[in-house]
Amino acid sequence: SPRSIVTEPTSSQSSSKSPELQVAVPLRNSLDPWDALPGDGEAERMHLLQYYIEAFVPSVQVAPIATSFYTSLYMPWSFQIEGMLDAILAISSAQLARRSQDADRAKHLRAVSSRHERKCYQFIKERLHPSGGLPEDTYQVTAVILILVGLEALNGVKTTRWISQLKSVQRILSALTPEQSIMDCVEVDSLHRHFTYHFASASLMARVSNAGKPCSTEQGLIPISAALMPGTIDPLMGISYQLCDLISRIQYVTSSNPAFPLATEASFNVIEQGIQSWTYDNPFALGVDTPIALDLIALAEAYRLAALIQLYRTSPSHSTNIAGCAARAMEFIARIPPGSAAESSLLYPIFLAGAELDDEAAIEKCFRRLEDIQNRNRYENVECVQKVLKEVWRPKLEGGQRRDWEEVGLHILPAISMANHITSTMATPISFRDSLDTTNLKDRSVLITGAASGIGLACAIKMAEEGAIVTMADRQNTAGAVIAELTARGLRAQFVHCDVTSYEAQASMFQSAIQFGDGQIDIVIPNAGILAEKNMFDMVPTTLPKLGDSPPPVPGSACLSVNLDAVYNTCYLALHYFRLPRTAATTFTPSIVLIASLAAYIGYPYSTTYSMSKFGVRGLFYSLRERAMRSSIRLNLVAPWFVDTGITKQDDFVADNGAVLEIVGYASMNRVVDAVMRFSSTQNLCGRSVGIFPRGNEDIHDDLEGGFGGAVVGKHMREIKAIVAQDMQKQAHSSP
Repeated sequence: SPRSIVTEPTSSQSSSKSPELQVAVPLRNSLDPWDALPGDGEAERMHLLQYYIEAFVPSVQVAPIATSFYTSLYMPWSFQIEGMLDAILAISSAQLARRSQDADRAKHLRAVSSRHERKCYQFIKERLHPSGGLPEDTYQVTAVILILVGLEALNGVKTTRWISQLKSVQRILSALTPEQSIMDCVEVDSLHRHFTYHFASASLMARVSNAGKPCSTEQGLIPISAALMPGTIDPLMGISYQLCDLISRIQYVTSSNPAFPLATEASFNVIEQGIQSWTYDNPFALGVDTPIALDLIALAEAYRLAALIQLYRTSPSHSTNIAGCAARAMEFIARIPPGSAAESSLLYPIFLAGAELDDEAAIEKCFRRLEDIQNRNRYENVECVQKVLKEVWRPKLEGGQRRDWEEVGLHILPAISMANHITSTMATPISFRDSLDTTNLKDRSVLITGAASGIGLACAIKMAEEGAIVTMADRQNTAGAVIAELTARGLRAQFVHCDVTSYEAQASMFQSAIQFGDGQIDIVIPNAGILAEKNMFDMVPTTLPKLGDSPPPVPGSACLSVNLDAVYNTCYLALHYFRLPRTAATTFTPSIVLIASLAAYIGYPYSTTYSMSKFGVRGLFYSLRERAMRSSIRLNLVAPWFVDTGITKQDDFVADNGAVLEIVGYASMNRVVDAVMRFSSTQNLCGRSVGIFPRGNEDIHDDLEGGFGGAVVGKHMREIKAIVAQDMQKQAHSSP
């Protein structure tokens, strides 16, 4: 039968003056005393700090630990550094809001949390150096960011802001010198541990997102630092710290590799052996009571089995091992009694094991355990896991086969700490089923070239309307009226005259956009384009050559200069200036949205240079997208069918394409803008291309798995061909 937790404190605990040692039992179910907020601001702050020590910390720790960085490190820092105090108050008030029974009090607490969260971001901003390098108050900035990651999980925020936050921490920790790691071993070890917990969480969803494909130099950024502080029970991972480091490396098994499958197999074997042979410190020798030690052992073994499940899911030849691992993991989970402190870290193993269950009785037990955890903790990420597993189990309970959680997770998972890694990724196709959410475009600095007309103008207006700070660049000085109208509406937009074929003019354009955008650039849309030269056969001189004649004049290539060379320079400058210190480095992933054309896939026979330029932009896209993903930059491509713009009104264009357009029609400008806005705002889209076809938008699947767009583009072009043929047939039948 399951053990029960002994709630009476031991003599050592009762005699201790340390706040964290006074809370050795699970958080009480009734939080009414904490609901009684003082009316005075200073008293409310002290109330929240007391809640942090006596309620929040015990609710997230796997055991009562005197050396917990939450109390022994973060609390002293909060009395020295205002940003640390704001972080603690933000997460304490957010958790208390979720537990409050009074709606008005909960609303007030959420407002308190939001206010302190904003102060945290301001604190981070003020400590960034314009020249780069480590921020001032390095350790405290790192701790604040990690607490904000926890706040994202608590609130279930449906953005990938926490991914950028983790990458910021990773960059900071990797930049610390060996001397710092030795001299400040307690601080550095604590930050490494806090980061490793979240980084291990991030590895899980790599199977959904195909994200986190690090190059070889990135795989060892955060080495295990446990050797500095041996014999330590981690507040979040218990005795499983080294195992969590191994878990974070599972994502490398699925990394693209020219040596595949040999390198992948070698990585698999190394990680499998590491997980199977991993030994943990004896918790009985670390000064904790027997019930807690037994819970930590059960938690560690559940983690080991969950890690093997995660690893075996990458290898079809090992899939037969998964069911056994899941059953054994659930046995260890059952050994941890409800209400145990170790329950706070059960989400990772219970999710992976639960998603592999087929027995209805086992499913019922897992469901009820998750319900109990959610009723006690009320974290949004627990609720999210429940939603995913319900969808996984539903077909099985209805007499069919359970669904795979990766398939379900693509549509449901927002931000699951210890069960999430939805990041900017080439594996997540763009979808137009959901309503457009542009809330994170507010105050973003946006630069659009070719913005005086057509697609560029339409995107600029929409961006400004969504609260972005927009720089409209063009060589045509015709945007003045639009700028005046936007400004009169209280929107922020400026016009910069720029000939994009001049590198110097583009550099000046970027400087102006950065200054206008509060010192940064967030989104770049290289849209400037022209349609100039004809098919090369039509450019060859009509006079026949004779021996001894002078060579023909140099053929024109204006399309290449504007549509390709200039786009290349725009992307180059964007990658450079994206590295400026960011006002909100942890909140928004910079974005480049390339405006190409379906000519990049099917060609344009009436202009050789136009076809070349658009295929070139697609080549630029291919070249940069994987590196962009690794560098926390989102790069995507929009490929429209003919759109009603100045280019498509040119006489030569109408002569060449007018008959088809009369039958098929233009692609909607609104659908082009919608795609650009989604790529600009949706943080988990990277390396995707979308076709704006006459009858709708669709992800082109321009990758190996999608046949590099052949299937999707071919389908739509056959539809166009059928429409034209049908119309011609009608005309033939109706003619006298």
